Amino acid sequence: MADPIDIVDCATLDEFWEAMSPIGARFGRQHDRFIFRGQANSKWELVPKVFRTSVIETFKRGMMSTLRDHPGQFVFEWSLLHGFIQYCDAAGLTVPGDSMEFRAYFDQNNITNIHGITSKDWPQDRVVPLMAMAQHHGVPTRLLDWSSNPYVACYHAAATAVTRNRDDVSADEKIAVFALDLNTLPRIDGVRHVRVPGSTSAYLCSQTGRFCWWIIPGTEARLSRLTFPSSPNWAYMPTHSKR
Repeated sequence: MADPIDIVDCATLDEFWEAMSPIGARFGRQHDRFIFRGQANSKWELVPKVFRTSVIETFKRGMMSTLRDHPGQFVFEWSLLHGFIQYCDAAGLTVPGDSMEFRAYFDQNNITNIHGITSKDWPQDRVVPLMAMAQHHGVPTRLLDWSSNPYVACYHAAATAVTRNRDDVSADEKIAVFALDLNTLPRIDGVRHVRVPGSTSAYLCSQTGRFCWWIIPGTEARLSRLTFPSSPNWAYMPTHSKR
């Protein structure tokens, strides 16, 4: 099977910068609708934090660690968001979309009755702004951060690379910026592009932030290995060596 990602390896910073230009040959076409994500290592998979093995091993403990099916994943995600709401209440911070009706929906007994047996409708749209704010405060969610600005993605790739422990970095590693064509997204099962109001988080405005939202059912193991499905010509990945 052909690689669904068109990989563009750049030998110099000038090549990398030219490849990422929003007015260049690759991303400057009139009808293209790209969003971008920068990562410090081109080999890292595009996996939301809440599905990463390191996060699951760190936060999914005790009885919750036995809940390894998709409804169990829902319970794990709800517990993280519920804890964030409690933090917001204690700090006097506004919860996005908050209301008495939302609190009744998010109550443990009610939300377990709705999503605990089959979680195919989790999360509902009204939960996404809460997820976005929680994510930008360090809470793992199933949202994956993207930006409509390629230079924001370049910054995050480079900034993460230079702050990593150098002992963990090999000489042949490259940073990467992924570019996803939103025009092809309807053909990719299980991934949805979402935007939330800019007032949800100051980071969203400054970074022209967007999200991809994973709605794929399955076991915890499948989720933790999640990569983009095959679909030709839907993404570009300019890369540049960190040396």
